[in-house]
Amino acid sequence: MDSFKTIWHNEELISKPSSFCQLRYTHIRDCKNLTAVFPSTLVERFQNNLKTAAIHSCPSVELIFETAVAAATAAAAAGAKKKKYNPAAVMLHELEDLLLDDLPKLKHMLDYDSHALVGFPNLEKIFFKGCHSLTYFLPFATARNLLKLKSLTLGKSNNILEVVADGDRGGWRHYNLKTVARGLLQLQEIDIYDCTVLEELIAGGEVLEEDETLPPEDQLLFPWLISLKFRILPNLKRLFPINYSMEWSLLKNLFAYECGQLKIFASELRPRSEEDDIDSQQALLSIEQVIPNLEPLGLGSEDVLTIMDSDFPNDIFRSLKILSLASIQDGSTGFPSKFLLDRFPDSTT
Repeated sequence: MDSFKTIWHNEELISKPSSFCQLRYTHIRDCKNLTAVFPSTLVERFQNNLKTAAIHSCPSVELIFETAVAAATAAAAAGAKKKKYNPAAVMLHELEDLLLDDLPKLKHMLDYDSHALVGFPNLEKIFFKGCHSLTYFLPFATARNLLKLKSLTLGKSNNILEVVADGDRGGWRHYNLKTVARGLLQLQEIDIYDCTVLEELIAGGEVLEEDETLPPEDQLLFPWLISLKFRILPNLKRLFPINYSMEWSLLKNLFAYECGQLKIFASELRPRSEEDDIDSQQALLSIEQVIPNLEPLGLGSEDVLTIMDSDFPNDIFRSLKILSLASIQDGSTGFPSKFLLDRFPDSTT
């Protein structure tokens, strides 16, 4: 597999309309010279059959899905005769799982201009890790069509600034935040870790006026969220460019630590200080709303302080079964043993 520069060698076979029309699962691993995974001809052919795309440990891969637009551009650059292409939408209707692991040169998941659209309307799970050349993962036009996405995992990608962004196309700087939020409405699990330059999930742009006066039913961000894990994200500032409500009444699993610039917890029961007044950043979660439903909880030093300084009802931690403390170094604030026993009598760790 080391010598493969393309998986789809037989041009005559690929050109037949019936080729690969029943292909449902692709698992590609250790192809050291592969640069692009799915050529445009096959992307269009996979629209109604491909369910899983998993690519592991391919150090030269730069592009996952090529479209006719990208193919025509590359051919023109190489001096080939320009072919006609259809820039209309390409929808991979059946794709449910997308896994990208250890692809250090990956620059784009999709490659197309502002006249084309690649969508994944039935995608349920995204996992990508070790993609160090990516600065963002999805363009706005694709993210707003992820109507069934339930699980998003992102880890150990050193240069990613945003998960969803405008990218290089320039045509989405004036975008409707409401449609992007609705595209991610079904998210139940978010797990993001070891991304040292990540600043936000959804990139900022020039927010449209209609986004600033959204009705209440459109102001909830990720209303079905059950599990949230943010770990070692020292530059994370916010999730979204405008202040959406994040009540998250279904949240059961929370791990959050070393999120340098993102304030995780706030409490109405904690005495305010001058420092709180100076730092007016809105917190991600209200302790009173979220803590009573949590079963596992993982915290760092700053959030430990917030909990210790707040006068909660005795039963606020009634559902908690697992307590994890992370990034609490020697000499830093910790939980006194009496506080642990009094506040978390039923927790196991």
